Amino acid sequence: MILVFAGFCFLYLRIYVAPKPHGIIVFIVPGLNLETLHKACEARSSEIKNQSLPFFRAKTTLVHTFSVTPAPQDPASLLSLLSTNSPTLANHIGLDTSLSPTDNLFYKAQRAGRMIGLVSNCSLLEPENAAFYAHTEDSSNQMQIAKQLFDSTTINIILGSASTNLRNVEDRNLLEEAKLSGYRYVVDKDTLMDTPRWRTRKLLGLFPKTSSPEASLSDQVQVAIECLQYHLGGYFLIVTHTANKSRNGCRKGHLNVRSVQEIEDAIDTAKNFAGEKALVLLYVPYTTTFQRAQHSEEEIISFPDAENPTGLGWAVLFQDSHEFPGFQTPCDLHQLIERNL
Repeated sequence: MILVFAGFCFLYLRIYVAPKPHGIIVFIVPGLNLETLHKACEARSSEIKNQSLPFFRAKTTLVHTFSVTPAPQDPASLLSLLSTNSPTLANHIGLDTSLSPTDNLFYKAQRAGRMIGLVSNCSLLEPENAAFYAHTEDSSNQMQIAKQLFDSTTINIILGSASTNLRNVEDRNLLEEAKLSGYRYVVDKDTLMDTPRWRTRKLLGLFPKTSSPEASLSDQVQVAIECLQYHLGGYFLIVTHTANKSRNGCRKGHLNVRSVQEIEDAIDTAKNFAGEKALVLLYVPYTTTFQRAQHSEEEIISFPDAENPTGLGWAVLFQDSHEFPGFQTPCDLHQLIERNL
């Protein structure tokens, strides 16, 4: 009788209850525009016949921010909106408009029993990353954000770089604290790839630009997924790719064809290692203008500013089993992710 009841429950779950994906992976690429995508597609097609970028083989939607955030061109508040489903003020992270802390997607994923990971090609303290773990009224206060990277919640996989010396953050050695709390520490591709996947539950990788051999974004995504997927409760992984800042600190930098191909490789890696049932989402929070540098063949992407407002981004869903309307807001994307946690 017990076996019959158990069999009935199993069939009920398989037939009537939609299973949630074991892995949820969100790629965030500010400033990626269609012209650069087209050039990357042409370059890849010339290398591999009839090969197209994965962006053109999935569901795509426009994402507008005109009416849902007071600062539609500010990376901090815009990514905070995606993470918390709550509008905030310019340069604020994880706070609503009354400055009260709000729950972010990392917290919600952990509450749902998932392990979480953060992978980035830039500083882990940048607003694009901090939006998923920090609460602050000043997104440029990297000392405060650095402490919250380790104090706010347990991020199981942390791979990227740090623009602040973690060994000296207001009289705290955050790097040593992380090691003592159980993080395995890696500094280049060799130590990253040597990480034992099945028993690593806390991994911290800080890769300086001069590291050799260099760990690519695809390498980091692969190791993150291989470590996280052993958790029976599933996992939630954020992957960010941003252009470098210029010398004067403005959000301007290079996001050329090579960068797009690096993003493509990372997405393909995620799909291959996470499996077909994983939910893989690409979110471009705002589009950009396109300029050509004088005396150079290199394409330069300029980030939106007061003279170049956009308030319009786009997103791509690499899974056929979910509805994906053609016009959405960051709140809609948040709700899609939250439903699947």
